[in-house]
This record gives sequence, C-alpha cells and structure tokens, in this order.
Amino acid sequence: MNFIESIRVKDGRLCNLEAHVRRSSDALMHHFGISGELPFCELYNSACVGTEEDCKGLYKLRVVYGREVVSVSLAPYKEPVSLSLKIVECNHIDYSFKYEDRTVFADLLKYKGNCDDILIVKDGLVTDTSYGNIVYELDGELFTPASPLLKGTRREYMLQEGLLKERNLQIGELHRSSAFYMINAMLNMLPVTLLR
Repeated sequence: MNFIESIRVKDGRLCNLEAHVRRSSDALMHHFGISGELPFCELYNSACVGTEEDCKGLYKLRVVYGREVVSVSLAPYKEPVSLSLKIVECNHIDYSFKYEDRTVFADLLKYKGNCDDILIVKDGLVTDTSYGNIVYELDGELFTPASPLLKGTRREYMLQEGLLKERNLQIGELHRSSAFYMINAMLNMLPVTLLR
C-alpha cells in the first residue's frame, strides 16, 4: 500500500510543508505503526539536482511512499485558469488517506463527459473533486464541506487561518451558492463551473 504527497514548490520553497509532514506521518503511523517524518526537503534537493536555473518558478514535487520512499519526481507546474465539474454520486467511496491507488476515482471519471473533473456527492452531501477539495460561497462567506473525502493540506491551512468555515452542503442546496472553487496543494481557489 503506497501513498502520495504532492507539494507545491515556488522558487525553491516547499509550500505548506508542515501540513504535508503531518499528513504523511499520520499515514505511516496508521497503516504501518511507523513513527517519524519523511525528509521532504532532502528529497526535493535530490530531485532538483541537474534541473535548469535551480528550480526557479512553480514546480510540483511528487513523493510516493509506503514503509519507505518509493519514488520522487519534480516537474514544472502550470496552473489551470478554470475547470468544469460534472456532479457524480457515489455512496461507497472511502479516500481518507491520500492513496497512490486511485482506481475508485478512475471508475467515477468515466462519467465526467466533456467536463474536466467530477464533483462527488456521497449520501446526499457534496464532498470533493477527484483531485481537490471544494469551496463554495454562500451569503458572502466561504465554506468547505465538513465531511470531505480527504482533508487536504490547503484546506487545513485555510481553515486554520480563518479563510474558510466548515459546513456540509446538501446536493439540494447547490443552487444557493454563488460561486464554487477547487483547492488542493497546487491550487488556491480555482474557479469551477458545475454541470449536472
């Protein structure tokens, strides 16, 4: 069983590193009984060797790990401008850890049609997209579902900073929201359009 951490790297700085350390340490303890932290800074430095301009700009550091580090990759990253989401219902999905095996998402993505991604509804509640947490605007405030599939690192940061509040959103309430955004470790408030 392997897990993934995808870390935003901007001009050589690993963003929101504490949240990635905390989540990966939780996964190691929960699944393997291993106490400790992954050496993300060392892994980044080894991946950065030989790249142009010492990794200036925006990059994605991807670390696959199990009982030990399986692979490390570093690639330039370009942020999308916007995304369209197809609403898909799935009541049996469980993705409480960031598993490398994403078969459950691959199966659901077959229903996305011409959209870029999916918005997953579980037991009548809006949860996440296949690659990030959802944020919605309601009465001038920003919220994120209190019961996401995965507690993402940017989501946790924004909650701690008071930029978001937790509130479950029922599928029947979607029309009340004035705007939707996707967030993840690489994206901050990417506007999304919902299609039923």
